[in-house]
Amino acid sequence: MMAPIDATTARTAQEFVNLLAERLSDPASVAEAIRAKPREGAGRAVVHWDPRALADGCPGMALFFGALQGYRPDAPNVAHAYLAAAISSECPSPTDSLFYGVPSVAFAARAVERRPGDYAELLSVADEQVAACAESLLSLDEPRVRSGIAGVPMPIYDVVSGLSGLGRYLLACGEGQRSLTERIMRHLVALTRPVVLRGHSVPGWWTPDSHPEGLFDVGLAHGISGPLALLSIAYEKGIRVQGHERAIRTIVEWLLARRGHDEHGPYWPATISTEHEISPSAAGPPARAGWCYGAPGVSRALFLASRALKEPQWCDAALDTLCSVLRRPPAQQYIHDATMCHGAAGLTRIVHLMARDAVGHAGSDELAAALPGCIANIVARAAPEHPFVWDSQGAWGEDGSYRSDERAHRPGYLDGAAGVALTLHACLEPDEDEAHGSLPWDAALLLR
Repeated sequence: MMAPIDATTARTAQEFVNLLAERLSDPASVAEAIRAKPREGAGRAVVHWDPRALADGCPGMALFFGALQGYRPDAPNVAHAYLAAAISSECPSPTDSLFYGVPSVAFAARAVERRPGDYAELLSVADEQVAACAESLLSLDEPRVRSGIAGVPMPIYDVVSGLSGLGRYLLACGEGQRSLTERIMRHLVALTRPVVLRGHSVPGWWTPDSHPEGLFDVGLAHGISGPLALLSIAYEKGIRVQGHERAIRTIVEWLLARRGHDEHGPYWPATISTEHEISPSAAGPPARAGWCYGAPGVSRALFLASRALKEPQWCDAALDTLCSVLRRPPAQQYIHDATMCHGAAGLTRIVHLMARDAVGHAGSDELAAALPGCIANIVARAAPEHPFVWDSQGAWGEDGSYRSDERAHRPGYLDGAAGVALTLHACLEPDEDEAHGSLPWDAALLLR
């Protein structure tokens, strides 16, 4: 059980959720607010807003108001208005993935539906496009896998751009997408088979992306923890393919062998270099305490594997590593805003889920005791004078460069205020923290 939240903190948190809901209740006004105040200070940063993006667009807003149904009379209509705005947008995303384009709209529709058939016409069309997107990614990479060539592109398999994210959506589509879902599982299983790289046998998820020498990405958003989470969720739901269990065990054993340890406890680095994998040495520094990279996201994936294969020692390792995050001084958590992707909301959501789902395991009480402090941290980062209550670190400049020193106003789900408020709402209303539709709001993060 979660430790009691201070009454003042709980009341303030609820007030901020309500305030954000008021400011986001009209899609046209939100678009105008973005145009009117895209930046703080004199920098070049601009707010990224893609009307069809779950990450920073209308589908993410629909998720937020979908969670508020039952608490705000206008919530169902607002959620519907955001879905309609996404569908009618004349600004299509440059690529389709779970967080951008048609799959984003489809995910939001399934997450906010309250009765079977609410969005049947939309989903019948969207599901075909999601399936086509997944089939395209599979067709791009299956020949490489069959040939045993090393080097999977990160956007093929990851959660944000690739098959792990699309596979989570298709898993929720049921029997109509069963064959394609199993094909995705077989491909992810194949990625766990060793490949030969420069005369050395290495894990098949080695990617040439992001580094001249290639690397092994550890994180949940872009690394092998994403496939682990999807394989584990599917296995637990009874969707199993040849080699499925062995693939889960292969990834888990690799992750556990690559934890680092310091005075605060175990941790995971963000990536493992090719050199380190071939000639193991001391682990790199801890990654940030985020959903995208670091112990929180990886620990959740490890927990899902432990539950799927009934391996309690994996659960203990996941809890131990997550608890070590909370023992670190704030400066060593590298959390600079309240957002879901790499901020305080991502850590808080995972602590909340793990404290709830791992009751009885060593460490779950420590997480439950820490949760009120995590909530207070999010509340302390709010500022009502910001157009969307919480701002975020970093933004893209007009020249395409990323400015980490700027603060951006972002209303979205992944890097903005909606994800923050969703996390607070789930903590404040734990009895309502389940999907009313066929998908939980945090399934897009592969947390469930």
